[in-house]
Amino acid sequence: MEKERLFNLFNQYYPLSDALKEYMSRVLKKENAVKGQHLIRAGQIPAECWFIIKGSARAYIDTPDRKTTIWYWHPDEMMYVHSGFCSKTVTSENIELLEDSTLFSLSYNAIPKLIRLFPAFYKIEFALKELHQQELLEQNIDLKKLNAEERFVKLFGRFPALMNTSFQKDIASYLGMSPDTLSRLRGKK
Repeated sequence: MEKERLFNLFNQYYPLSDALKEYMSRVLKKENAVKGQHLIRAGQIPAECWFIIKGSARAYIDTPDRKTTIWYWHPDEMMYVHSGFCSKTVTSENIELLEDSTLFSLSYNAIPKLIRLFPAFYKIEFALKELHQQELLEQNIDLKKLNAEERFVKLFGRFPALMNTSFQKDIASYLGMSPDTLSRLRGKK
């Protein structure tokens, strides 16, 4: 049933053949993971991407004085580190689960074979990456264009339960504001 949910997600980008579904059923690995677990840490070479079925996660980078959240993922999204995944080089990012989660992982090494056997998968992979790149660009523009309150409203319009799963300091770092500013904005809500 959970794989069907994932296949329905993929079908939004390109119709999946029964053969592709069967093959993916063999190469996708289901993982039940716990809150606080790191899927990858800075300094590692990415070996897989994940599709989040239940739960949520964040990507963050370590800076000398704090951890800065750079992205959040929620159900039905593809998770991968932005640095290092495509190039198979050391990443500077960490991915941490914010709650108990159900994931499907796909090995980096399985992707070229998937594309070779099923060229349609390239269209799905490309569409998922393009969507994510568009979202990253939008976030970057929002940080420059929107004021603190507008960024807050937009984020919680999209992910209303985020305050229940993520620390306030992490949300503030993602929004490019201080925790005090975030607290004031929450109080106005």
